[in-house]
Amino acid sequence: SLDSLTEDSPLDAAGPLPDAAAGQHHQLECAAEVLRFLDCSMCARGRGGGALLRALRPTDLEARRWWWLDVRACRRRPQGPWEQLPMAEVFLKQDEFGDLACKALLSRLRWVLAKQGLSPADAFRRLNASKSGTMTLQELAAGLALFRPTPCGLQPPRWAALVEAAFGPLCSESGSSLTVEVFKAGLALAAPEAALEAATAEDADTAALPAPDPTPWPLPAVSSVDLSSALAGSRFRVRWYTLKGARGLACVWSTEGTVAERPLSIWDTSGTKGESGLTQLGANVPLGHVASAGVQAPERTELLGITDQRQSGLFRRHDPDDLRRLLDTFFPHPVRFRRAWALQHAIGRSKARPLCLWEPVPPSDDFAAAGFAASAGDAEPRTDSVRCVPKAWTTVASLEAAARLWTDAGMGGCRASLWHAGSGPGMAGAAAPATYFVVRTGAEAAQSPEVRLLPPEQFFVDLPGPEGVSQSSV
Repeated sequence: SLDSLTEDSPLDAAGPLPDAAAGQHHQLECAAEVLRFLDCSMCARGRGGGALLRALRPTDLEARRWWWLDVRACRRRPQGPWEQLPMAEVFLKQDEFGDLACKALLSRLRWVLAKQGLSPADAFRRLNASKSGTMTLQELAAGLALFRPTPCGLQPPRWAALVEAAFGPLCSESGSSLTVEVFKAGLALAAPEAALEAATAEDADTAALPAPDPTPWPLPAVSSVDLSSALAGSRFRVRWYTLKGARGLACVWSTEGTVAERPLSIWDTSGTKGESGLTQLGANVPLGHVASAGVQAPERTELLGITDQRQSGLFRRHDPDDLRRLLDTFFPHPVRFRRAWALQHAIGRSKARPLCLWEPVPPSDDFAAAGFAASAGDAEPRTDSVRCVPKAWTTVASLEAAARLWTDAGMGGCRASLWHAGSGPGMAGAAAPATYFVVRTGAEAAQSPEVRLLPPEQFFVDLPGPEGVSQSSV
């Protein structure tokens, strides 16, 4: 029972523990908390407070408080108000039964996130719809309902009360709202609990538990589409084109104000309109953000565009419905992002901003990410700012074809490098246009990455029919 004030332990002074008690961790923990309570020390909250509540359950709540205050008055201990003590819950709760529902909720939520392959940080970014980096309890309760961590029969008022009871104390410590660090702390496990929960999850019959929703976010209906047959069409032209100037581009981050050895700027291309004009109906396919070897707006940008040839022409209606359907079918948005690298504190002047690079997560194995996205902070980029590509339509560039665009030399932190592999002519040299990029970090930063490329020449596709067969143009 290590005293937090004197760094002394009465149990250690009495000699080593018998071998028979070496494996009784729970009993030893309860004994240590009771000894701290008798010694009027500052008892720990969380697991320690729960153990103490279990041990003091038979005692009267009022008598418990007055006895402890009388003993503390005779000891050389801080004599502040008991309501401000870390152990105040011991004098407010008769037992720990009221916390069991909250513990069950947190355990169930951890299990659901693990089943869906989400870390607490990923889940927080998905739940934080406002992308502000903070959430109120009401926003958290509404967002957690998407994960279905509890049986469907639970009424909304009871659900909101459970969420408030589980995360309310954390909110009171950090302010009126939750941050990603507080959310991660709320879902964290101590080592004994983590081992117990892992063993329980491995041995439990998962069929007896309500199965989590396997598709928490809408996915495009592409499972029945023959991606290869769509290439036999002739209606929609897909090709690389060069955007001249910076119209429609938005700067996300640049090395301006930093001490980076090489300049770099990253731009969002989702605002561009492709090759649309007075007589053409087209759209840009943003495969990610583009990087330029400079801090000024790029003069040229290599982009992927689609043109609906049936709806193009001077006397055509220019109806975009089929074009949107094609984009959502063959170039869907990612379901989320995975953070690949972060530069939290760029070394430099006041203009320096943090940088996070994100890898899009495709909706299924039929698709691949052909680029990365960036954000000037911890906020995850919008999923509608990036599109994925059919994996069957891509090829993997050779390692020799990948060229290093930028490194974080001089910036500090984990090593990172940005690479690109051109999909068309004019992709090399000092005057190369801004282009999509991939990221390598850590020990692999100096190694050429795997880059997926669409064909450099134009090709044509058609919409899938009702049975998954491509519709040829007439």
